[in-house]
Amino acid sequence: MWYYFFDRHYGIDRVAFAQKLHQIKVWDFFEARWIWYVVCLWKDISWVEQYTKYVDKQLEKAEIIPLWNLFSKQTIHLLHWFTQHRFCSYKKAIPLRVWDIQELAKRKKSKKKKNEWIQQLMIYPNLRSIHNDFSIEKLQTWYLLLHWQSTKKTKAEGYWHIQSWVNCSVVCTFSQMFQDWQNLTSISFMHQHMRYYKNQQDPRYHSLVVVKKMSELYNVSLDVSWYSLE
Repeated sequence: MWYYFFDRHYGIDRVAFAQKLHQIKVWDFFEARWIWYVVCLWKDISWVEQYTKYVDKQLEKAEIIPLWNLFSKQTIHLLHWFTQHRFCSYKKAIPLRVWDIQELAKRKKSKKKKNEWIQQLMIYPNLRSIHNDFSIEKLQTWYLLLHWQSTKKTKAEGYWHIQSWVNCSVVCTFSQMFQDWQNLTSISFMHQHMRYYKNQQDPRYHSLVVVKKMSELYNVSLDVSWYSLE
């Protein structure tokens, strides 16, 4: 199995191979004493030839403390696709989803049955365009708002709420669309003509290309709009 290590590097990335751990399933997030936090990526990864020489033997001997599933099956597929087609490393792709691993590690999954609420995603190019379409009162009442200026704590809480099915409707700028969706039913991509959707920092990507892949993986409708809601 391939594992992503949050606290150590292997060459240009944080990915290494280790024997399959019996108490760990694919996509599991766990704590390994002396090693810190690790997530199981799968038996296949992108650009495997870059990682074949990196083997972590300490992980097999470490005390393993399973925490919970950090990523869903669709998120893992999107993660591998992203690194494969955008030619970026996992250490660049995973932080798009996980902003504060220590904050997430403190949380515990509820054993109660989840409310099967549908989840809707509305993506905007910037914060200004969001405020042009929504009043502050409406945003605070009906939506979870995430954007690039949100604090790490807010982003971590948002990720947790979405993964735990607490929030069903999310309005965000394109940098915050990388969430672990549990029951995503629709995606709205607003003002597609705006240049802000092209991320100029590493990893470089066009948001519409990623969103189309998301709609395919989650098998949901994609509404691409040129205009505002007005």
